[in-house]
Parts: sequence; structure tokens; C-alpha cells
Amino acid sequence: MNEQGDFVIPSEISWEHYIGQPLEELLYWLCDALGAKELQWRAGSVSGTSRDRGRDLEATFHIPMIDGELEAQRWWVQAKGRSSTVPPQTVREAIVDVQAYVEVDVLVIATNSRFSNDTRDWVAEFQATHPRPVIRLWDRDALERMVVKHPSVVARVAPAALSLAGRLEVAASTFWDRQQLPTQGQLDGFWDEREDLRFSPNALVALVVGDAAAGRLVRHPWGAEAEEELLLGALVLALINVGQLFIRMERVGHNQEPLAAGVAHLVGCALVRISADVVVKFVSDPWSYAVNGPELQEEDRERLRQLLCGPVVARLFEYFGAACMEDCERMLGELGPDAALKPEHRFLELLPTSVPRGDITLDPRTLLIQKLDAPCRVGLELSDEHGCPFGAVDDRPWEELFVELQTVLVFRLNKAIAHCAEPSTATVRRQRPPAEADV
Repeated sequence: MNEQGDFVIPSEISWEHYIGQPLEELLYWLCDALGAKELQWRAGSVSGTSRDRGRDLEATFHIPMIDGELEAQRWWVQAKGRSSTVPPQTVREAIVDVQAYVEVDVLVIATNSRFSNDTRDWVAEFQATHPRPVIRLWDRDALERMVVKHPSVVARVAPAALSLAGRLEVAASTFWDRQQLPTQGQLDGFWDEREDLRFSPNALVALVVGDAAAGRLVRHPWGAEAEEELLLGALVLALINVGQLFIRMERVGHNQEPLAAGVAHLVGCALVRISADVVVKFVSDPWSYAVNGPELQEEDRERLRQLLCGPVVARLFEYFGAACMEDCERMLGELGPDAALKPEHRFLELLPTSVPRGDITLDPRTLLIQKLDAPCRVGLELSDEHGCPFGAVDDRPWEELFVELQTVLVFRLNKAIAHCAEPSTATVRRQRPPAEADV
């Protein structure tokens, strides 16, 4: 991902407008981003009067000490928005006022302009004989250095100052922090500009889930166009966090289906590019491939595998199974009550947009009966004991199921390409055939 400084265009922040409430708002969200606890904004106060008792914001910061312990410090913040240099007398009055409150550890005086050298010299002399509270002067330059490290602050108070990479960073962070999905406008914009962006696994997961919620992965097949390393990184990240995300999305009232569909998209994209046994390793035990992943006993891994990864695997087989059954003589009925794309479009979600899609329309589908004496159109060797993989997700080892799913995907992808492509491009095939990958 880009360096943090690339997320924000400092010259686009109009500091002259940050006077009064706009400056207080910026300071509030900056303190929040810096980790403030018990943060209070005394909105509507008149700075420097008894009504605000010498501060516009107050917060507690837990500062790490040299011995590793955290020390709780009470901070007061005063906003001094000015069109010119802050007068020395204003700073002196603020410091004198706060001395009456022994609970204050740090006083921050922040401005959108600058402090004179005389003011800084006076503060240094005062601090030499009055070590408490600690006085910090945040001028325009200091504020700028801090906000460029926190694009989420800029997104709230100066969105025009975010670069394209910054907007992507904010979209990813709001998904992971608050489970807020990217908007359709954001998704379209990032897709159109994808050649100029560098995607992190965090961002890729957010975008995939966002487009899964909108039913537009066939238009924006993020996993299909991601480099293999990024794809697998996003897959591992999604799988090890899927349980927490399910719970947090439920708590905020979001539909959890797009999350399962998004992770299934990543698994499907991996299957058309990497051998099935390698994909199974990632899906069955993503914790082993995570940096600083937890050390788990085998029984814990199995429990997590069924609780967290199981729903994703079920969603994967349901989604592509419903499409494969469209012209199947053996499997009859429906799999899952979702408003699905036409069958060939489900498979095209796993390919880049260089492969033509044709008209994209919705085709609602849902239950299922297996005709045991009918053949498989894909060519799988099925029998009474060894049925279609789409009807046996719960009672077959994933190692077997994924190998057969990969065979289905390869077969159906070629049919989908031929069905949707114009005559001149009908020979287009997937990016590369499944092959062994270094793990």
C-alpha cells in the first residue's frame, strides 16, 4: 500500500477556514484517532471563559512508560483559531487559567496559524519552573503532520484533501473498524482507477464484500484481477476474521450474507488459478499462514474450521452449485434463496473484465433432488455412493470436494466464456490453468 503521506494532499487543506467550531471538530477527531479515551467536546463553549473552564476538549490518554506500564494522563485542549499569529497574551492567559485545576496533566493549545518565537520562548521559561501541567503548542505545521497520518480525520473535516489512495484507505478502515460497506460510487471509482492504486489485503476484502452486497462482482471481479499473492493474503485475512466480522455485522444490523459471498468469491478465484489441494490448505487452516497467527491445537483448529470456515464453504458450493444445476440432468431443484445472476455470469465473476460479459441481468432462484442414475455434464465420475459435490458439502472431506469443485469451475468457465464472448474473442480462456503453488 502507499506510504501514509500519499493518502492526503496537504495543500488541499484550507487552514484559514479552521476557526471556531471547524477547528474544534478537527481537534476532536484527531484526538479520537490518536487514541483518546473519555473524549469530551464542550461544543458551543466560548473559549477562555468560565463556561468552558479553560478547555474546548478534554480526554484521557494512556501513555506507555519505560517499564511497559500505561500511565493515564488527563489532557485539556484549547482551540485558538486565528487569521494571523496567536498573540502571546492569549497563550499566557490560557496557561495561567489551567493552573487552578490540579487534575490536568497536559494542556494543548492548538491553532490553525502559528505561534511567535517570543511565545515559544515564554512557554519554555515557564515550563522550566512549572513542570506541571505539560504545555504543548500545536500550530498549523504540527496539525498538518498529524492529520496526514490519519486519513479518517481528513475524510471527516476536509474530504477534498484525500488522494485516491487516501479514499481507498478510508473505505477499507471504515469497513474493518465499523463494518460500513463502501458505497457504489466508491466501488465504481476504485474500479475505474484500479491501475493507479496499490491494494492491501484489507482493502481488497472490503471492496469484495461491498460489491458482493451490491450483487456486482461480475462487473467488478476484484479477486480475479488481483495478483496471486494479494489474493491469497486477502483470503487468509478474511478467513481468520470472518467469525468476528459475522458477529460485529450482526450487532450493527448489517446483513451477513455479503460477507460469506465475498469470501466465497476469493476462494473461487483462488481455485481457478491454484491447485485445489493448495487452496484447501489455506481454507482449512488459514491461521498457519497469518503473520503472528495463534498457536492452536488440532481440536481447536477443527472447531474453528467448522464454525468459521464451514459457512463460507457452504456458501461457495451453494452459489456455484445453483448455476451448475441450470442444465444438469442429475441435480434438480434450487440451492439458496438469493437473487442470482444468470448461471454463466456467476462463473465469470472469477475472471478479469477482459473477458466479455454480455447482458447482465438478475435471475432469482431456491432446494434440491439428486437423480442418481443421471450422468454429470461436467464429466465427474459419480455414483450412488459418490454423489454430486453440490449435494454433499456436509458429509465429504473438503480435500475431495475442492478438487471436484475446481473441475466444475474450469469446465463451466470455458462454457461461460464461449456463451458470453463475441465470435472474435470466443477463444479467451482463464488467466492460467490451475497449477501447484509454493506455500
